[in-house]
Amino acid sequence: MAVQIGPDDAKRRTQRLVYRCISELLIDEAGRLVAAHERDFIRAIIHLAVAQASRGGSDEGQRAISVRAIAQSLGLPYETTRRKVLELEEQGYCRRVSAQRVAATDLSIYEAGRGPTALETVVAAIADLKTLGFSLDQIMPAAGAREPSSTPPGEGTVRNLLDDFILRILESGVGAHGSMLDAVVFVALMNANAEPITHDPTMAWRYSGAETPPPDSLRRPATIAELAQRLSIPRETMRRRISHLIKLDRCMAVPGGYMTRVEFMQAPAVLEGGASVVHHFGQLLGHLRHEGLDLNAIPPRVTAEGAAA
Repeated sequence: MAVQIGPDDAKRRTQRLVYRCISELLIDEAGRLVAAHERDFIRAIIHLAVAQASRGGSDEGQRAISVRAIAQSLGLPYETTRRKVLELEEQGYCRRVSAQRVAATDLSIYEAGRGPTALETVVAAIADLKTLGFSLDQIMPAAGAREPSSTPPGEGTVRNLLDDFILRILESGVGAHGSMLDAVVFVALMNANAEPITHDPTMAWRYSGAETPPPDSLRRPATIAELAQRLSIPRETMRRRISHLIKLDRCMAVPGGYMTRVEFMQAPAVLEGGASVVHHFGQLLGHLRHEGLDLNAIPPRVTAEGAAA
């Protein structure tokens, strides 16, 4: 039976529980995308932004985006963005529409090698939440006037909504962490630390709230090699980012690897960012529901033996 709590404090009291499941989705998607771009995180995210812009609009001009707009949206230096866009052009991932505007070329190139479909990715996150006894209504917006579609959404529709959600999360992480890369590295470390808790219904609910972080004794240290592999970035890059986070007192070295500092996890900007991620995920679910995805028909995750996990 789903655990029910009052509507006024639902998001606050379940923020960490939802965020852990969503962060797994984010890390997996980021890792697959970066791997497709020769482990270049910045180039991968810029391509994601170009591809997402190219899905909208009714003509070529509306489907293009300026290099400056990409830089501003992603919080990147203009020159870095310009250089990465040139690399994407050289590799055939995007093309020049005007002096300053580019568009994605064949989106099938972008989709290739991404692993699970967008629908499978979203369904897995929903199934994980249901396995924990979580009611999706606690984070979803109230149903609008528009009736849900009677036809399930296609992969293109789900991918569009999912990639928009991922971009919003990455952009929102800049404020608290200084850059998208450091935000993703911190989330990957925090997610690895919380692995013993994430899918355990008892502990997941015990440490579900924004004000109830799990104690260090229940968290698992993560290694540089593990984090680098998860995000598909070079090990030396991961080492530098972790060293940077240690200098900022956001994580610490412990026997067996590294762990995020609870004090930074409790920082207002980090908690606000987590609440924003949960809010955007609720919006994603609402959009998918309107597009015809039957959220009620998605069962909890099951084990190999066929029982609920």
